Amino acid sequence: MNRTIRVFSGRKFSSKDIELIRWIRKTYPKLSRKELAGTICELLGWLTPAGRAKIQQCLAFLEKLEGEGIIELPPLDKQKQRRCAVKIPELKVSTEEIRGEARDFEPIHLEIARPGEELKRWRAYVNQYHMLGDKWVFGSRLQYFIKSREKELGCLQFSASAWALTLCLVIITRNQP
Repeated sequence: MNRTIRVFSGRKFSSKDIELIRWIRKTYPKLSRKELAGTICELLGWLTPAGRAKIQQCLAFLEKLEGEGIIELPPLDKQKQRRCAVKIPELKVSTEEIRGEARDFEPIHLEIARPGEELKRWRAYVNQYHMLGDKWVFGSRLQYFIKSREKELGCLQFSASAWALTLCLVIITRNQP
């Protein structure tokens, strides 16, 4: 019998998992958000293929649970928060659903998002349409627009951390609900 009550970032959670999260928060009220996420990842076995805790995904899930009134997170430590010098504009773009097969859009090509307005637009798309928003990626990275002629179909990023593991593609399309 499937006991999954929700799925987040590819992980299935049962009611027992949610109760464990609530118990950890109640039992260890002095843990910071990051410590709380690390503890939850360890106890639930929520790890990357390399065996590291999925802290960022867990933090996003905890914020979702807090938004639903299931748990109350510790307050953010304003002194530890990073200040982002770049303001990401919110774009008003067509959210018209893109339908068809890949051959309907050929030729499809990648176009590098160059520093300046293109990169700001790329970041704005990811910030608006990716479930985690635009997060700072460490190391070398290249951002691309996926295009069919001049129509933008999505965004793609290659980063050094992904190159070290295997080829990893993340496609963000505008036709997501």
